[in-house]
Amino acid sequence: MGANDGEGVVATAYDHNTGSYIETTSAAFTDKRTSTCRDPIFALLFVINVVGIIATASAYGKKAFDDDDDFQSSEDDSNSDEMKAYVYMALGCSGGAVVATMAMFAIMMCIPQFLIKLAVFFNILCCAALVAFAIIINQIVLAIIAGVIFLISICWAFCVWSRIPFATANLVTACKAVLDNCSVILLSYIFVLISVGFTGVFAVAFSGVYEDKKDCSFSNCSNGMNGGIYALFILSYFFYQEVIKNTIHVIIGGTVGTWWFLPEEGKGCCSSGVLGSMKRALTTSFGSICFGSLLVAIIQTLKQLARNAREQGGSMALLACIAECILGCLESLLQYFNKWAFIYVGLYGFSYLESGKKVIELFKARGWDTIIADDLVGMTLFMLSFLCGLLSGVFGLFLEDQTSWFDDIGHAKLISMLIGLIVGLVLCLILMSAIGSSVNAVIVCFAEGPSEFAKNHPQLSSKMVSAYAKAHPGY
Repeated sequence: MGANDGEGVVATAYDHNTGSYIETTSAAFTDKRTSTCRDPIFALLFVINVVGIIATASAYGKKAFDDDDDFQSSEDDSNSDEMKAYVYMALGCSGGAVVATMAMFAIMMCIPQFLIKLAVFFNILCCAALVAFAIIINQIVLAIIAGVIFLISICWAFCVWSRIPFATANLVTACKAVLDNCSVILLSYIFVLISVGFTGVFAVAFSGVYEDKKDCSFSNCSNGMNGGIYALFILSYFFYQEVIKNTIHVIIGGTVGTWWFLPEEGKGCCSSGVLGSMKRALTTSFGSICFGSLLVAIIQTLKQLARNAREQGGSMALLACIAECILGCLESLLQYFNKWAFIYVGLYGFSYLESGKKVIELFKARGWDTIIADDLVGMTLFMLSFLCGLLSGVFGLFLEDQTSWFDDIGHAKLISMLIGLIVGLVLCLILMSAIGSSVNAVIVCFAEGPSEFAKNHPQLSSKMVSAYAKAHPGY
């Protein structure tokens, strides 16, 4: 059902927000996008931050690598061999983790609904295991708290069970969008490597300044770095990490939007949808990304300072503990808000504040369903990442048995399995986070443009509309 009016294909479909049928054209999405540079001052702050850290690393980096005479010994060779063993094991486990990650993705495409249901039971099982653990170690208070969480998880499972088909449809659509634009996965890994590289530069800068400020006038050296410099370093690191994470989130959001509304531009390994989204995320929308990221980084820094004050004890420990708890809650809320706001940044290039208004409108229209779909899919993605980590850990045990890398290292099997577990979990989480971003974009696009979805992806749209109707018989 549609007609060509010379300006774009007109589609008619049911809008779940208004409860009526609407008409839109294929040009509406393009017209809504803006090429205006948004929130540029925050992009400038980020550039200053990065340049500052690099300059600090250049100025103080030599001090970070100065070796004390006390540590110059024959043990250096053995430490080097041990480090090589860790590197070899990490690289070996990475290969196994990549295979396991691809297997998890294929399984997720084949049986998504079963996996979501399994994730719900997995969540309940974890809560039950926590109760059992608390009882075994004879921690009654912990057992009571865990028991309450266990009962809540069962009630939650009953409440959301009818929404599982809709969450499944979201997951399938998101996976298809990622599969049609598979280069976003490669971009995710590239951005993680960039993040790791900056972490190395940051470590050099921090260590260099720490060594420079260290007071060794007495028998024991003490930290001479004042609280202001320490706080700036922590803020700088959190700021960068948030920007990296949110940039790939925005790129995926924009890519899914192009795939949704303009499918001819949103298919292919290096489609124009991916390249265009990356260009916008790194130029006109970069300031908005930095704006939201800076807000989270400030809260994370304050929380870290509160944690340090709590660990030092003293009369302010209780207040620091309360402040840390409050800041942790604020961080979680802002992270969740940003996750949706940055989808609008990626889709339309809105400013951060304008995107925030769109998030509020989205939750007014579809709040409960949005949260449920996001939680169910997020739970499933984490479960798959955990399973991938376990498989990688088992592969680490296999490598330890087949090689001589860890022959001279104690607890070789345990260390090998832990390395495999961490490597597998991290690598799989990168892929799953890309799918999670795609799911969020699908939820927003379904609220924004159901008619375009029906026109451009009729089979996927039919499944999602059917699942939505089952969850909401009155619609």
